[in-house]
Amino acid sequence: MHSSVQVTLANREDYLQFYPMLLNEQCLKSTGRQLHPAPRFVFSNLEPNSEYTMSVQFRKTSGFQWQYCDNEWRPVGSKENPVNEKAPEIQHPDGARFGDRWNQNDTSFNIRLTNKSSTAELVGLTSLCKYMIVLVIRQMLRQPDGQYAEHGDPLEFFFPETEFIAVSRYYDPRVSDIKSATNKFSSRNAKRKRSLEEQEKSAKRKCSEPVTSSEFSPQHVQYSGDWNYFNYPHYNNYYNFYNCQSSQSFPKYPPVFNFYPDNSSYWNNQYQYSSF
Repeated sequence: MHSSVQVTLANREDYLQFYPMLLNEQCLKSTGRQLHPAPRFVFSNLEPNSEYTMSVQFRKTSGFQWQYCDNEWRPVGSKENPVNEKAPEIQHPDGARFGDRWNQNDTSFNIRLTNKSSTAELVGLTSLCKYMIVLVIRQMLRQPDGQYAEHGDPLEFFFPETEFIAVSRYYDPRVSDIKSATNKFSSRNAKRKRSLEEQEKSAKRKCSEPVTSSEFSPQHVQYSGDWNYFNYPHYNNYYNFYNCQSSQSFPKYPPVFNFYPDNSSYWNNQYQYSSF
């Protein structure tokens, strides 16, 4: 394979929110949890007429398991040799494509992580172990029967800034805050989205409900003593406005009037009318 092939991590700034000051954490879930940030790559110098596949591997960067204690991660247990383990790998769903296609566009990986065994859709990792993302490029040759065979040695590209620790929940609150602010799949954002949807539905229901006269009553109005609306000519407008047929159907207190302490009144400003 051509040795001048270059690969750039297009969204490197997403990883620099953590690296090198913080250790990124990736949550695992039995049914799969979205990898965030998700790597996005830019390719150059791939041979235009050759076909390639792209895969992401998760290589262990330490033989220890880790424990979060006193606001930092510390190795625990005995050291194992991660080199002897087969790195979990997932291939890009586009399969084999010509080099000019890979060179033209950014390539992103939609990856879900699990604490179970790997499947075609899920990558199985071990909780409390450190991993780093490695991109693997394989040149493929199409055989007469239509099948592909790998040609030459694969190229591997390492990205230290993608290092993370696999967890069942977030430990470092700083990491959790960054994830909540940037990850649309986070549980906190999902709860916020559901809350906004419920508020919107509630507002729509209220808009569709008929408005009653009591809803126009100003909350700050204080009334004293009994009154008779027939003694006040300007109440007749209010009376006719509500088309009342008898005094029994007329509201006990006029909701569209505010009262001064001396019992003089004025029409609410929202009706753009006043009478003293």
